[in-house]
Amino acid sequence: MRAIICFLLFLAFPALAEAAASSTGRSPAPLPFHLLPSSGLAERLLEAEPGSWVEYVATLEGQPVGSYLRYVHAGRTEEGLWLELWLSSKPGSAATAFRILLEADAAGGLHTRRVQQRLLGGKITELELGEETRVAAGGSPRGKLGERWTTVMTRAGSFRAREISLREADGPGMRLFLAEELPLLGIARMDLAGGTGFELHAFGRESRLAFGAAESTTPSP
Repeated sequence: MRAIICFLLFLAFPALAEAAASSTGRSPAPLPFHLLPSSGLAERLLEAEPGSWVEYVATLEGQPVGSYLRYVHAGRTEEGLWLELWLSSKPGSAATAFRILLEADAAGGLHTRRVQQRLLGGKITELELGEETRVAAGGSPRGKLGERWTTVMTRAGSFRAREISLREADGPGMRLFLAEELPLLGIARMDLAGGTGFELHAFGRESRLAFGAAESTTPSP
């Protein structure tokens, strides 16, 4: 379970994964943001509708393993864009929730400015990030890269998707399925080496917020 949590958090943003790894004693492996189209991640999030959400279920050999991750667009302020992440053993639950403040740059990257955590609807705490973290979009992956259009099956339905595959030079790679009609990240499914991955479970336009409406604030010392 701890490894799955770190994996899901790293999918969100590396700085958040580092905070989770420090508390679980596990270090997450890098995940392929460089496979997303150049500037695609920042553009999608900036253009997304507040309240839009997408939920994934972690899988092992194609079968759900009881961990769910929901991304929720929590609104924009003068500081940047707020994104919530919910982690739980059941769908639609924010048992463990994070709120991330993002800022986009001209090069198509996203800077993680702040991360807050809330457990079981309790007190909101600010997580220390350390060095500034930038999530790059686009790049030059190592290994053999393939691309094709296909239909991907998920628990939320079938989608016309762009399949991007990466075969690492020193071992198995991964497959990423991108569907334009999906909100936020646009990811329908990701298959990783070792049989792990995640798959779209549900999505929508009006999610509640685990932290309430975003406000322009400055972090406490």
